[in-house]
Amino acid sequence: MRLSLLALILTLGCVEEKASSDDTDPAGSDGDADTDTDADADTDTDTDTDADTDLCTATITGITPADGALDIALDSHVVATFSEAVTAADINVDGLSGTVTLAGDGTSATFVPDASLSYGTRYRASASVCDSSASTSFTTVGEALALDLTGRTYDIELAGSDLVWVAPGLGSVLVSQLATDRILFMVESADSGKIDLVGAAGYVFRELPAQYPCTYAIDFEPASFSDHPAFAVGPFDAALEANGIAFDLLDLTIAGTFAEDGESATDVTVTGLLDARPLSEGLGIDVCGLAEGFGDSCIACPDGEVGCLYLEVRDASSPWREDLTIDENQDPTTDRACD
Repeated sequence: MRLSLLALILTLGCVEEKASSDDTDPAGSDGDADTDTDADADTDTDTDTDADTDLCTATITGITPADGALDIALDSHVVATFSEAVTAADINVDGLSGTVTLAGDGTSATFVPDASLSYGTRYRASASVCDSSASTSFTTVGEALALDLTGRTYDIELAGSDLVWVAPGLGSVLVSQLATDRILFMVESADSGKIDLVGAAGYVFRELPAQYPCTYAIDFEPASFSDHPAFAVGPFDAALEANGIAFDLLDLTIAGTFAEDGESATDVTVTGLLDARPLSEGLGIDVCGLAEGFGDSCIACPDGEVGCLYLEVRDASSPWREDLTIDENQDPTTDRACD
């Protein structure tokens, strides 16, 4: 019995000792070799075929200055407008460096040149946004006149061959019924900053153009002349008279460009509202009804009553009448010729 117990102890001791001396596997390793030779490369063959839905579809709806525009101010900018908001746009002006700024709402962009434009120069501008593009060309004002315009009176002949009646269509017919067939304007003063004009109705007296004595002069407010030789005065309400009929020209404006030699004013445009109601009564004709036959129609006057016609005439060249001046203090009530 003792021998058997001793043999068991010796046997267990030998087994434990063998395990301790023969175990050479590193910690955490079972010593097994990886015999897996599978060469599976997990290749991702998925391709993205989703279409880009964030497309730019805006188009250019306008660009200024307008194509062919003349007498553009030297501090003008080029502006392009878009059909919808965008995040980027481009404007270029030939021969100029500048900055393009997008409006806060993204519907327009402005090109601001680094330096002032040059006198009498033609510029070409182009704008692009998304797949849309547009271009324009314009010409700046000429250099300031060296001559003195003070006292020069210019003659817009309302029945002249160079004058175009944009509106109303019956304008030339109406003028033929009146004693006054001209608009005269005289330069009271002009410098690089301001221009002051006085106007008057005109007629032919002893075969020469003259100030019509039976109506008051039109004393326009001084206006900016920074774009000289281009000018624009008004709007101004003028009380006129012809054939003994008193009528009004409302919101009257006159704009144009003085020729380099001062001998004429070119591209002159006159706009306003003609109150046709007293003319209808004084001439014994329905001026508004007659206007409809020419494709025009009377609109509301400032007092709300329908009876005014939009007036716009363009004169290619209004000559300087050297011997003609305008008396801004003309008083029809004291002139015997107006009795």
